[in-house]
Amino acid sequence: MRLLASLAALVLASTLVAGTTTTRTTTSDGSRTELRIVRDSGGRTFATWERDGIRYMTSDLSIIAALDAALASHRAMSNDHAELGRRHAALGREHAELGREHAELGRLHAELGRATASGDRADIEARRQEYDEAAARLDRKQRELDQKMRELDREQSALGSKQQRSEASVDTAIDAIFARAVREGKASRD
Repeated sequence: MRLLASLAALVLASTLVAGTTTTRTTTSDGSRTELRIVRDSGGRTFATWERDGIRYMTSDLSIIAALDAALASHRAMSNDHAELGRRHAALGREHAELGREHAELGRLHAELGRATASGDRADIEARRQEYDEAAARLDRKQRELDQKMRELDREQSALGSKQQRSEASVDTAIDAIFARAVREGKASRD
């Protein structure tokens, strides 16, 4: 039974890998780079790298494994970007909630206006206290959300800088992998 489960897992894993194409295009300093790693369902696997009009191609699995390893930091950074996006979305939901609370504050202000018009001092004072507490609470929440937004903006800026440095080093690593592969006869250059 374990053998059957292992075999099923192996078939499933190979099915998931088949047909996968990874493409990365970067425009920096006026140059264009593109890396494609293709694994098709027919078992054919190859990679192409194009930089400054020069195109390399390989189907050597050791070279493709080296390319996958070179892209590991890029994938990790993509995960960091995704996490930052989720946190931005959560902050957006908090802002929406704050907007609903601002609407409630407007309702309280209207009630205070009606109480003022009625002249009932006890009602006016109760409504004013309720309004002031709600306004202070909203002001605190707004300041907290603004602080969270500034923190996310700083993180996003730092991640963008890190990404630029990483892309340059990944491009250099990919160049070196393909240069070595050409020297060893494991890749061709067009």
